[in-house]
Amino acid sequence: MLRDQVISVRPFLMMGLVVTEKQKRNPGLPKEPRKDNIVTTWRETRPSLSVARDELNQALGTSYGSSRIGEWERGARQPTAAALNYMIAQTLPVILEEHGLDAADIEAMVNRLTLTKDSQH
Repeated sequence: MLRDQVISVRPFLMMGLVVTEKQKRNPGLPKEPRKDNIVTTWRETRPSLSVARDELNQALGTSYGSSRIGEWERGARQPTAAALNYMIAQTLPVILEEHGLDAADIEAMVNRLTLTKDSQH
């Protein structure tokens, strides 16, 4: 009977819909990030995680580690407004160019999607 219950829960564990006891004790444990989020999309436009991290830190004057970016991807923590603005500005042009938009239209869209400077969350 217990085996049947474990098997029926497994697909939900794999999708991140069930929290294990270990995750309850340490909610920052890695789980598979959603592929459709700004952090993952931004990271995938860079050659590697270390390049993405270094570029972000240089642009913002921060010292985020790779683990913090992983927390953002998994949703364990939220990026700052400055980090999100940076990711939008770096990622949106790549996506829109893939769909044939020109540079002026892309710049206008990035500006319209920028978070307000005083927003922290």
